[in-house]
Amino acid sequence: MAIASRMVCEDRAVFLFKKFVVLRKVCTFDL
Repeated sequence: MAIASRMVCEDRAVFLFKKFVVLRKVCTFDL
């Protein structure tokens, strides 16, 4: 169970990281 929850956390971290990168690209494009 710990492994499953760990995978979910990693997936969430990757999702947030991708979202952060997209936001940075948008902000850079606006600048």
